[in-house]
Amino acid sequence: MKTFLILYGKPRYLGFLRTEEDFVLRKGDSIVIESPRGREIGIVAGPISPSQEERYRKAPTSETADGNAKNGSSTDEVQFVGFPLPDETGFRKECAEEETQVLQRAREILKTHNLAMKLVDVEYLLDRSKLFFYFTAEQRIDFRGFVRDLAREFKTRIELRQIGGRDEAKVAAGISQCGMPCCCSTWLNRFEPICIKMVKQQNLALNPTKISGICGRLMCCMGYEHQTYQELWKGLPNPGTKLKSLTGETYLISGVDLMGKSLRIFCPDRTELLVPVSEFAKFKEAIQKGEVWEPQREEVVPLPFDSLLQEAVTDSDRIVEDGICPVERPVRPRPGRLTSRERPVRRTEDREKRERELPAKQAASAGPAVKSESPAQEETRSKRRRPRRKKRKPAASVPEVAPAKPAPENRIEVSPTGPDNLEKPRRKRNSRRRKSRKPQAEE
Repeated sequence: MKTFLILYGKPRYLGFLRTEEDFVLRKGDSIVIESPRGREIGIVAGPISPSQEERYRKAPTSETADGNAKNGSSTDEVQFVGFPLPDETGFRKECAEEETQVLQRAREILKTHNLAMKLVDVEYLLDRSKLFFYFTAEQRIDFRGFVRDLAREFKTRIELRQIGGRDEAKVAAGISQCGMPCCCSTWLNRFEPICIKMVKQQNLALNPTKISGICGRLMCCMGYEHQTYQELWKGLPNPGTKLKSLTGETYLISGVDLMGKSLRIFCPDRTELLVPVSEFAKFKEAIQKGEVWEPQREEVVPLPFDSLLQEAVTDSDRIVEDGICPVERPVRPRPGRLTSRERPVRRTEDREKRERELPAKQAASAGPAVKSESPAQEETRSKRRRPRRKKRKPAASVPEVAPAKPAPENRIEVSPTGPDNLEKPRRKRNSRRRKSRKPQAEE
């Protein structure tokens, strides 16, 4: 008996097809199968061995990163029905075109129910006996009323399947950050658990935007080289470990170089040292004793791409041998830039310099007839200051009139010239409050 691996459905479920030894199936052939879902078209992935079949059966079938199991189809046995006929192939293309319209109509119906779910894709079976809806949601949802409306609208059996974020990217078949189609939508069939420890062992930046895929989870490619890094880190301290010497200097373990099979260590003089894994024990012993460690040249692994890296830098920045990077040069301030405290001092010095050079220029322009001044006169001239501006005289102030004393009761004072010629006290020009005018006394 031969066993073939079959892919079927939009989520690319896996199935095992057992046939006779003389039965010939090639990789990539389309066949009609009878799966637990019904009759549909599958694609032959190729023959597999019993050990591969056992590994596929033990592989995880749900997203363990979410903390709860998602509804997924386990690997089941499928039955071979035959090769697709021409009319079945054309019918499948018509169904693919109709699925787009069905998805739009289903989303309109979903708005009326106000459910916290997102419809991802729709799929018809080959005989249109069942219609599958794939959706994502944060929690369990009661969609019984929504299913009844869908069955009334499309006149067929409806089945809703909840999928996770990784399965959504698998069905949508988007473009990853590397510029290539997502691995889960092309060749990756199972989602292996990915943890943050894998990222730290590979010395990658813990930036969510760089290590996460379009599904929002850690990228699946983080686990491709995990086993290689795990073997290289075996017997070595964890990244971030500090080694202290007798003199008080601290060495920091930052990561590993996979191509050179070396350990990256930051030195106190701000240089990076590449220590081969085979010499790490000697390096640690020398550091703890306070000795200077010198690598053995016959055991040092040459780093790749040294020639390309040397072409990218200038001749002044030569790459030091034995994996030691040049010391970072401090940034020098540009000449001419002064601080706020230095600027007044510089202005004073420039002004004094101009004043000292001014008499010499005047003498050169006047000719030999002009007498040169003595040093004492030059010093007096340099110390001469500009005349001060005269202060303006304040304006003559108007004498204030003393307020009149209140007249005693039953006593009226009348001016000899009459009430029309009474002198009124002058008010201040900028007084804010007006004074109440007293009524004039009559004769």
